[in-house]
Amino acid sequence: MTKEQEDTWLAALFDGEGGFYIGNDKSYMQCKMYITQAHCDELLHTVKETLEFGWVEPGAAWRVAGRKNCLILLDRIEPYLIVKKMCAALFREILGTVRTEGKFLTEEQIDRREELMDKWQATCTRAARNAQHAP
Repeated sequence: MTKEQEDTWLAALFDGEGGFYIGNDKSYMQCKMYITQAHCDELLHTVKETLEFGWVEPGAAWRVAGRKNCLILLDRIEPYLIVKKMCAALFREILGTVRTEGKFLTEEQIDRREELMDKWQATCTRAARNAQHAP
């Protein structure tokens, strides 16, 4: 497969079986991306081998954590996403507010993070998606 074919395949898999996780408090933010697959560990290991990062939780998911690797994955799949394209763009913005190299965020950056997290809660969480599809 070419790199573009790999990226398209990864994006389709992520659109269908993937998701984002944001654990947030004032001093620390944890960002992860994952692809779930309960019955095919071989597929999860193929994802890991293709990307050369992340880890497999057998019978559950492939996961990646941290700003750097999440951005690498987004760079590869975001152009091809359909279902999760808007949330991927927002997740990228949120990653931009993650503290790096031990530097603390400014008040402006903290305020921006709070705005982004409010938008995330309103559009990209399971509860928001369920509310959008409720009768």
